[in-house]
Order: sequence, then structure tokens, then C-alpha cells
Amino acid sequence: MKETESIQTVDTNIKIPFWKAACFGLGDFGNNFVWTFVGSYLMIFYTDVFGIPMAAVSLLMLICRKTLLMARAGDAINDPIIGGLSDRTRTRWGRYRPWVLLMSFPTAIITVLTFWAHPDWSNTSKIVYMYVTYALLVFCYTGVNIPYSAMTSVLTQNTDERAKLSTMRITLANISIAGIGIIVIPMVSALGKGDAAMGYRLTAVIFVLIFMCCSAVVFATQKEVVPPPVKHKYPLRVQFKSMLANRPFLIAFCGQLLWGFFIHGRGSMYTYYFKYVQGDAGLMSLYNLVGLVPLVAGCYLFKAWYNVDGNKGRVTAYGCIGAGIAMILMRFTSPIGSPVLFYALCAISKFFEGVLASGIYGVIPDTVEYGQLKTGVRNDGFLSAFISLGNKFGIALGSAGVAAILAVLGFQANVTQTPLVSGTINNFFTVIPGILSVLCGIVFLFYKIDRKTFNDILSKLNDKVQSNDPDLV
Repeated sequence: MKETESIQTVDTNIKIPFWKAACFGLGDFGNNFVWTFVGSYLMIFYTDVFGIPMAAVSLLMLICRKTLLMARAGDAINDPIIGGLSDRTRTRWGRYRPWVLLMSFPTAIITVLTFWAHPDWSNTSKIVYMYVTYALLVFCYTGVNIPYSAMTSVLTQNTDERAKLSTMRITLANISIAGIGIIVIPMVSALGKGDAAMGYRLTAVIFVLIFMCCSAVVFATQKEVVPPPVKHKYPLRVQFKSMLANRPFLIAFCGQLLWGFFIHGRGSMYTYYFKYVQGDAGLMSLYNLVGLVPLVAGCYLFKAWYNVDGNKGRVTAYGCIGAGIAMILMRFTSPIGSPVLFYALCAISKFFEGVLASGIYGVIPDTVEYGQLKTGVRNDGFLSAFISLGNKFGIALGSAGVAAILAVLGFQANVTQTPLVSGTINNFFTVIPGILSVLCGIVFLFYKIDRKTFNDILSKLNDKVQSNDPDLV
């Protein structure tokens, strides 16, 4: 019997118990105690606590040797490397699980060091420290997140069960995202006792402990059942060619790029919006508290919506468009001047954000089998790497653009902003991410893998296995 035959006889149509799906979802719950904390609070930590001028931050994000974007650009190398290495990993625990556990340790250490800063350092020391720690953090986190994301496609080949995993993953992720938005400012204040630098440092320590525990749970409870391909050492050009021929994947990639741009770019503005536009940073906790239940509801109801519609991409599109319209309308409200309308729109936008967040990751695993059927190449980790890359470049472009524009307009930390600056911050919190969200929805309307199409793909793949098709690798 050929090796291909023996490998493919493993049952991959696995039903995932609720408890096991929840344990898988804890991975992204923990990941966001690093990623969201960094994405939402690192910029304001740099400007308002570490004492780096916004102009310097924007330069660090935009210009070669003085840029965090360069660290992001490094992901163009880092992400495919990590994806390729994890695809080729062979252990008794699978391809991806060991990465999730082992890379959590350096990620935790570097996260704490990223917030381990002293305002009395020279500007040069601050800039060097910022660049080095952030670049290391992005690299280490990639080693956790890409293998974790790739796991969805190897835990089961049942598209409904994959939807369950994605729903649970994003539900718990958004609980942690909202929770972080509620607790960070009070935690920094309480732990720092007037010393914001110490407050952020201790908050980082607590958050990375949560992150490491969640990574350990994922490792201990999950089992990879989809076997690796026999031929797994594909030349880089073959992997790229396979990826470019995978139209549903390219749609998912473009969606991740736009999503990273508007969601995380907007996230970096949360504290600025409430502190400098509304005059009270504490309102951010209330905003996230109001949005928590609708956000979780949207995440959880994604699967039910998909069960009715049958197309994950189309449901994702509805979520993007709904969230975008609500964000745009928020521009004309205020938590102080019109609180009822403002928080009603907050609840609506968060509900649709939950739907789109579940969907935007839910579509990805099914593109793996589509690509395998079309090109003969199965490369879960490599595709996850480029999804991550799209998201990261979106984040970089969003945060870099915001920082650069605010610097040009004359932003100064810890002072009353000019109407032009405060209005720009307002637009970056409402109108601009809203428009980008609608555009993201339009992209996902072109995603055509519905439930019937995916089952047909699996059937054709099984037929190839039975016939010992040499092109199936």
C-alpha cells in the first residue's frame, strides 16, 4: 500500500465536543492579552508615558531604519518562514501544537520588556529600545499565532465543525479584546499608583501569564487529525504559484488586509478618542462594557447565520457592511452630548463586528482544500502565514498613517488638541474605519465556497485518494 493511501485512511470528519472547541478558543483568548494590549495601548504608551513625540513614532512607523513598519516588513520574510517551518514540523504532538506552546515563552518575555521603559532615557535610547523590542515581539508572536491559526484546518475536515471552532475562537478572542478595553486603564492606575510606566509594566506581566496558560491548554487538549502531505518540501515558487491560483484564499487575504487596517487602526485610536476628543479616557471602559454583550452575541450567532445562508463569505460581508454603517453614523453622535444614540450605535457596530470577526477567520480553513484540489499542494501553515501577513500590513498601514497624519497636524501629548487634530482623531475612530469596513464587505461578496461546494471539493479529493492520483500531494 502506498504511503498516501495509508495516511488518508484516517477519519478526518471529526465532530468537535463543545469543551474541546472552547479549549481551542482559549488560544486566541490568551493571544489577545498580548496582541490587543500591544495594538491598542503601545502607541499611547510611547507618546504619553515613554515620552516619545508623535513625529518620532510616525517616523519609526514609516521610514526604513527608524520604523516599526520595517519590523512589519520583516514579516514578509518571518511569516512565510514560520509557516513553512511549521508545515514541515513532524513530532508526536503534530505539526503546529509544539509551536504554540514553545514560542509562548519568548513571546511573554519580550512583551514585558516592550513595556519596560523609562521616561528619563535619552530619545536615542528610547527609539533604539522601541525598535528592537517591538521587532522581536512581532517575530516571537508570529511563532505562536501562525501555527495556532493553521490548526483549524487540521483538527477536522468538517466545514460545520470548522465554523464552530472559528466561532468559539473569535468569541473568546473578542471577550478578551473587550475585557482588555474595560480593565487596562483602571489596572494601570491601580497597579502603578501614580507611576504609569510601572502600571503598564505590571499589567503586561499579568497579561502574559494569562497568555502562557492559555497556550498550554491548547497544547494539552487538541489533536491534529488531518495528516500532513507525503510530499511536503515544496519549492517556494511552487507554494507561491499555488497560493496565487487559489482565488478564495486571495479574497480572504484582501479581507484580512482591510480588516487589519480598519479594526486595529481604529483600535489604536480608542484611548486618543476618549482622552482628547471626549475629554475622559475613562469613558473607554464604559464603551467596551456596553459593546461586550453585542460583540459576543455577534461572534456566537455567526454559525447560526451561516447555517441558514450556507456561505461563510457572504455572512462575513453582511457583518462588515453593518459594522461600517454604524461606525460612520457614530461620527454624528457623542457619549456626552447624545449618549443614548452613541451607545446604541456602539452596540450595533459591536454586534456586526462580532459576526465579521468570526467569519473573517471562518472562511480561511476551507480555502486549504480548495487549493489542494486545484493545484495538488496542501500548505496550511504557508497560507496561514500570508493571512497573518495581510492582517499585519493592514495594522501597520493603519497605525502608521494615523501617526503620521496626527504628527503633521501638530499633535502634542497630554495637552488640549486643536479642533483640526481632535476632528481628525474623531474621523479615524468613526468615518474612515466605517468606509473601509464596507469595502471589506464588498470584497467578501465574491467568496463563492458555500457548504455544497466545499463538500464537493472533499468528495473529489477522496476520489483522487482512492485512485492513487499522483498529483495529490
